Amino acid sequence: MLNNISNFFNLVKGGRVKKTLAPSDMIAIGARNPVTQSNYQPSAIFFKDLEAQLAGGITLTTIGTSGVSTLIGTALNIPNYTSTGVASVTGLDTDNTDPLNPIVNIAVDGVTVTGDGTSGNPLVSVASGVQSVTGLDTDNTDPLNPIVQISVDGTTITGDGTLGNPLVAVSAAGTINESKVIYVDSVYGNDATGLKYNVAKSFLTYSAAVATAVAGDWIVFNAGNHDIFSVTPISDVNVYCKPGAIINGGFNINSSITWKLLGFAVFSGSFDALRIVGGGQTYDIQFDFDKIDGLMSFGIVVLDTSSPSCKLQVNCNSITASVPFRLNGGNVYDVVVNCSYKISGYGSNSSMLMGGGSGIIIMSGTIIVNSPIIENTSISSTRAVINFTNNSRNVVINAETIRMTSSTFVDSGLNNLGTVIFAAGDNNFINGNIEAGPVPCIISYTAGATPLYGNITFTGNLYSDREIVQHYQKVSNGNGWMNIIIKNGFIQSKGIGLSNSMFNRANNWNFIHGGIPGNIQVLNCVVYNQNFNASATAAVMRDDVSGPAKINNFQIYNSLTYIQGGVGFLEDTTQPAKETFIHNVRSNINKAVTVTDIATPTGLVVDPNLIIPKPKL
Repeated sequence: MLNNISNFFNLVKGGRVKKTLAPSDMIAIGARNPVTQSNYQPSAIFFKDLEAQLAGGITLTTIGTSGVSTLIGTALNIPNYTSTGVASVTGLDTDNTDPLNPIVNIAVDGVTVTGDGTSGNPLVSVASGVQSVTGLDTDNTDPLNPIVQISVDGTTITGDGTLGNPLVAVSAAGTINESKVIYVDSVYGNDATGLKYNVAKSFLTYSAAVATAVAGDWIVFNAGNHDIFSVTPISDVNVYCKPGAIINGGFNINSSITWKLLGFAVFSGSFDALRIVGGGQTYDIQFDFDKIDGLMSFGIVVLDTSSPSCKLQVNCNSITASVPFRLNGGNVYDVVVNCSYKISGYGSNSSMLMGGGSGIIIMSGTIIVNSPIIENTSISSTRAVINFTNNSRNVVINAETIRMTSSTFVDSGLNNLGTVIFAAGDNNFINGNIEAGPVPCIISYTAGATPLYGNITFTGNLYSDREIVQHYQKVSNGNGWMNIIIKNGFIQSKGIGLSNSMFNRANNWNFIHGGIPGNIQVLNCVVYNQNFNASATAAVMRDDVSGPAKINNFQIYNSLTYIQGGVGFLEDTTQPAKETFIHNVRSNINKAVTVTDIATPTGLVVDPNLIIPKPKL
């Protein structure tokens, strides 16, 4: 049909060039020789047949970093030029309403985006940038043909999918094309003119916005300073805070609720960021934010003491408050706290208080706290970095470092000031290094008649300028049975055990003071006593003369013990009926004759030439 250029010009001059093809029109093509496969023969295809093939769709893929675009079959191959992030998405209009041909995935530059662009199911990138968008694979890195816009069902998507510039769906009119988002803007918002579901008509305050909300709505805080003081959220009316949103105040929950706060909020001011004060209510809360950093008494606190179900998930960078975290006793917990930097207390109270309320109401369920650093910078008596009260149960603390950072502290002489206080409870675990400084690493005690029962396990290194463990009960009945297990760590103190002369105070012990009936176990440890006081009688001392003469068992397995200077005994006691089980232990000093080793044969090897390198602190 078009054998030469003259024929082509004749078609043009004769006005026989068509602008619209009819189904029966034919298009000239070159078809590969089916026999030799080495040359092409003239042929043609009806337009209706070509149209049917193209209706099957074209897949967009990338073919390296250079070259030209090609169409092979139904695959359109576009060069993938190197770039970072989604700069823009242009000239692409897709419709996902066709039930026979839905769009199920869009991938922009290999980054997946999930969600449908509504407030209830926003577009979210899986990694640091955009990761997927369904059924559509586009490349916007060609500098000669950039994609600057994507429109899905008439809705323009802007942003690059990163945390600082998230994907946002905006209609041609400029408003969010979502039926469930209510905006709060501390600069441009107006409570008198604010409208639901209209990004151009945001409210000034959370209280005005939430008053218009119904279940399923989202309250979105734009960047800026928001003075909410103490507000009560509504069940199923969730909150999202954009980067730069600073919340002066907090959320006070006093009834059963299912609720989420997500995003990048920074909580400041004097109000608790999250305060749960209901009585016997049910809670299902997700609380995600950047940080809590203010003058509040509590960062996150649960004061209910009879909740049948308290489900709480916290994800954040840091929490800094007088008491960053407190969970009362009496509740059935399902709590997970993930803090990527640190939990820091600065008041004269404990940084993390587990349990509380009446000693006869106990918590159940599971509590898991993960944070690289848990610390307190100012401690007074009866306080600690972590305080397990009488009713704490099933708590797991995972930290790289648990530390008391203040070099000065107030001590009332009650001997209950330490880095971790354990006033009973059961099945609690501390995994991490404890750096106690001028206070003991571990204290188990009670000042009342409540019996102590349970177990607490420490895995990691323990450092203190005083004793590692104070283990005593200042009550007349001496009821209870307490087990403390220390394993798989390096233990360093000014006295490995318990002595009476480390500091100039009434009761001074070094490593272990045992007044509570129970077991103290040291498993697979290296114990180093630095600067052992010459007037101390032993490294491990069990001599609570003010308490009952109950049995307190000390057990040490598979360990090395070294007392600098070799003064005193590995273990001594002033009370009868004290037994020790020593298995596979090497020490540079012997135990006192008042201590009975019930291991058969004894597992203690005394080696005066034993030397253990001093640890880092």
